[in-house]
Amino acid sequence: MHRTETKRERRRHRRYEAAYPITLFDASGEVLARTRTVNISRGGLFVHVPHDAAPPQAETVEVDLAAPGTDARVAEFFCQARVVRHQHVGDGDRVGVGLEFSHPLPLALGT
Repeated sequence: MHRTETKRERRRHRRYEAAYPITLFDASGEVLARTRTVNISRGGLFVHVPHDAAPPQAETVEVDLAAPGTDARVAEFFCQARVVRHQHVGDGDRVGVGLEFSHPLPLALGT
């Protein structure tokens, strides 16, 4: 993603393009979507999900993510994340969802 002079970047963590497996759950524990990350940072991630599976903005979801841990081996992370944005993608069957983790994850990204 390119920065522009008119839009100030608010992220605290560097973002990496990566396709790690992820499952999103609602507050009752029901699976919302099984997909892969589009990009990820220690502070959050972006995924594409079916339009009817997109959680509302500001909702908190449970995340089950398989990604490299600090020792660079794949680890499974369970955490909460808040929906911070939706973005139209493709032909309308899917929506991009930006999630912010409740706390930064110890991921080994860009190594």
